[in-house]
Amino acid sequence: MKKVDTSLAVILTLAIIFSIFLFYQLSETQDALNLSISVLETTKTQLDTTKKKLANMEKELVTAELQLVTTQTSLATKEIELQNTAVKLSTAEGKLEETESKLIFTEYELEAVEKEHEEMQNKYSNLRDQVNLRFGHREDSQKFITPDNNVVSARATEITGGYSEDTNEYWSDFNRLYRWVVNNIEYAPDSYLPFLPSTLNSEFIWTKECWRMPEETLEDGIGDCEDMATLLASLMLSYNNHTYAVWAIEITNEDGGHLAVAYPVIDNNLVIIDPAGNYYSGYPNGRFSSVDVSKAISDWLSHWKKEMPGAWVKYVFSDNFYNEFSSTEEFIDWVKER
Repeated sequence: MKKVDTSLAVILTLAIIFSIFLFYQLSETQDALNLSISVLETTKTQLDTTKKKLANMEKELVTAELQLVTTQTSLATKEIELQNTAVKLSTAEGKLEETESKLIFTEYELEAVEKEHEEMQNKYSNLRDQVNLRFGHREDSQKFITPDNNVVSARATEITGGYSEDTNEYWSDFNRLYRWVVNNIEYAPDSYLPFLPSTLNSEFIWTKECWRMPEETLEDGIGDCEDMATLLASLMLSYNNHTYAVWAIEITNEDGGHLAVAYPVIDNNLVIIDPAGNYYSGYPNGRFSSVDVSKAISDWLSHWKKEMPGAWVKYVFSDNFYNEFSSTEEFIDWVKER
């Protein structure tokens, strides 16, 4: 009986020990399980978060795909627009080349027109100079004294027989030249002539003035005061071969002017020879007389007093000079100072 009780006690003790062991094992297992559950819950939470992130990423991917499709569509549109632009650019380049060719051709035409305009302007300038020369303005008047002209020289020799050193014959020859002009050149007033402006687009002025060259006066057999005076001065200078001075001299008033010949002599003397006015210093004695310059001018102005009241000496000229004066007194002083 005792033996059975001992065995039972041992078994019971072992059972208790085993129970305690199991309790500790179960407790550790429970702790491990709880830890695993906690880890699992954490993992699950992370997994849920990852799923949410993944879902968001999927949404973003879908949005990106949509944007990509939109971008591709836009890109395709831009490519089409670019192709259209390239076509337009090619067309524009073709038109530009055509325009450049036309521009080059136009430039050539413009250069030709400008050259033609310049030539026309030069021709007009030459024509204007030739026409306006006929007004005998200022220094232009010198060109109308032409003693070296062949026609003038031949006529001077024909009238006088040639230059003479004899004083009396010399003066007689001057008288012959004067008489020839008076008797052979018919007085005729000038016709109207346009004064040409410097540019073609300006207005020109018609004026009743046209100087003839001495050769033309000889050929036409007509002329007015300046034509007769320049012819006579040219004949006289041709006759004496420029040995002595011969001038053309003009008097003027507010209504117009009149031209004659002045022949300066020593001691401030002067002879006025006026073929258009049928007058000369010494008139009407039949021969030229040299008198003091003041008297020569005074007598001449008196001759024209009725037709040209208030007239005064404006200028004198020859083939090599031109002088203009503000009064008769200034001219007289100029003569005395020579």
